[in-house]
Amino acid sequence: MSKLTSYWIPAVVVTAAVFSAVPPAASSGPAFQLAQLPMQMQTDDPHIQKMLDESVADAPMTWTTPDGWQEAKGSGMRMATFTPTSGEAVECSVIALKGMAGGVEGNIQRWINQIDLNMPPELFAAYMDNLETVAISDGTETYFVDLTQFQENAGEDTPSMIASILQLPTQTVFFKLTGPLGAVKNNAERLRALLSSVSVSQSGW
Repeated sequence: MSKLTSYWIPAVVVTAAVFSAVPPAASSGPAFQLAQLPMQMQTDDPHIQKMLDESVADAPMTWTTPDGWQEAKGSGMRMATFTPTSGEAVECSVIALKGMAGGVEGNIQRWINQIDLNMPPELFAAYMDNLETVAISDGTETYFVDLTQFQENAGEDTPSMIASILQLPTQTVFFKLTGPLGAVKNNAERLRALLSSVSVSQSGW
């Protein structure tokens, strides 16, 4: 059965300093992960680490876990990870970063490169001009980035992604569904259901 989950989401400022990437704690979810999945950022410089620690901003958010998914709490920038109860090798991560976090276009271009899509500039421009949106519970629109539509001739095991970008007054929240193409397609509607259940309180902003 679906459940309502409430979080105070810390958002981290990413600086130009050199960080060492530390993978998130192991979970019981599927082993398949894209190599470029976000990791917790840490540094050996105590002054920079102190700045990162102090940059955490709290924003209350709730959502309902979709039927067919199970939730595991995250750590660092990763607030939660959802995996199918069926055991499919796919996961949905929820990550919050302070500010614009690279911008919508910059993140989408980076994701396209991560899954090795060959997208000419004119096709990318047309895609951005017609970017789909999905509303959360209060009507706020998120950008819905379905990259599977550009993989029609790819095999079912090809790395793929569907993501959503929720821009809030002080931070950006990313919902990223990643895994092999077939499994990502199979779970697309669950991602839509998760997004439609999201509620963010504006109090204190």
